Amino acid sequence: METLKYVILGDRSVGKTSLILKQSTGNFPGEYTPKCCKSQMSILRYKHKQIGIHLIDTDTTNTTTCELCPHLFIICFSLTDYQSFQNIQKKYLPLLKSISNSIPILVVGTKLDLVKSKKKKQFLTKQNRIKILKKLGISNYVECSSLKNKHIKKIFQKSISIIKCFSKNHKTDKKICQNVRKLKKNEDYIHRFGFLHTNFAKNDQKYSSSSLLKFVQ
Repeated sequence: METLKYVILGDRSVGKTSLILKQSTGNFPGEYTPKCCKSQMSILRYKHKQIGIHLIDTDTTNTTTCELCPHLFIICFSLTDYQSFQNIQKKYLPLLKSISNSIPILVVGTKLDLVKSKKKKQFLTKQNRIKILKKLGISNYVECSSLKNKHIKKIFQKSISIIKCFSKNHKTDKKICQNVRKLKKNEDYIHRFGFLHTNFAKNDQKYSSSSLLKFVQ
């Protein structure tokens, strides 16, 4: 079974963890939502095939998980919190571009139920949000409600389509990213066991982890 890795980013309390738990367990966390959950696994059916999705939550104080070179970054913001939307441009896009330009991005607007019920006023209009995101170079955008299970399925079906389409047009970048994943795995073995577990780059010593990561950028 093919497995894809997603890293989920966004400000605290925008609903990242709720989205992950809703997709992976089918349940909404309720009144108590952990600030950051452990990585979760979800299995989807896409075009008559089963695909595993490894969902990795992030904390705003620790973004090192972004360097895992996933297949997709998902940036979440709350539809009722303008600052979380502004931080896409101020914080998260610069961070992701500093890591790699070869990984697609999907932006998700959360807490749609609060907007629909008019409990909280949304900032801007959906059309204006789409317009701003396009100026930032982002064309993949979905709005959802984890509480009401609204558009959750759409997010992850769309995410796979994005990856498949992106992979066709960035085969070289994909290969480089696979090498980075393999190198990261090797570094983990070195840290844990004190020796190189696999033979990656055995015959080509010129690539260190730092130089390869710079190459990806």
